[in-house]
Amino acid sequence: MKKILTGILLLAGLKLSAQSSSINIVAMHQLINNSQSEYKEQTTVKNKQAAVDATEVVNRSQMTKLKDKYREIQSRFSIVGTIIGDAQIAMQAIPLSESIVKRQGQLVALAQQYPLMIPFALGTEIAFAKKAEGTIRYMIGLSLSIGVVNQMKASNRKLLFDYGIDLLQEMDEELRVAVNTIIFSGSLNSSDIPFSNYVNQDKDLTKSILTRFKTIKQ
Repeated sequence: MKKILTGILLLAGLKLSAQSSSINIVAMHQLINNSQSEYKEQTTVKNKQAAVDATEVVNRSQMTKLKDKYREIQSRFSIVGTIIGDAQIAMQAIPLSESIVKRQGQLVALAQQYPLMIPFALGTEIAFAKKAEGTIRYMIGLSLSIGVVNQMKASNRKLLFDYGIDLLQEMDEELRVAVNTIIFSGSLNSSDIPFSNYVNQDKDLTKSILTRFKTIKQ
């Protein structure tokens, strides 16, 4: 009888040991799976963070360039009032120059508010800087030649003055549309759209500009 009981206990002990071993293996596999999942999640988070960090570096670099262009253009237009000797053209040119500088400031501020639009803002500034340089040169040339210009026929003199004003108005309008484009694009997912009454007037135009900009980036 003792032998039978001993045998039963031994068999029971072996079975319990095997069951315990089985449980440990399952737990070990579970720990491995959890560890692998955690590692994958950490890797994903690190990769995303690395991408975010890289984007932030690029954004900071582009914002620095954008601000440099803004200061460059601002300094150019700040001399418009002093280089124009004719009072009639000055009355139109100075307010336009001030408006251009103001819109430039809005462009920079909005680019900071909507980082995804920094490349668009920078591209706008680069193109605008080239046009601004040509316009300022024209205004300087007109001012330096004011003595000769004043001796021209009134109609010819008006053509020269009007052309300079037209250049300033064109740039002011381009900046207005660029500013509204950034507002419209940056606020697509927001119910609170600043200057919405102005933006609504240019929706079709801003959509067209954004489409062309995305195509260029591709």
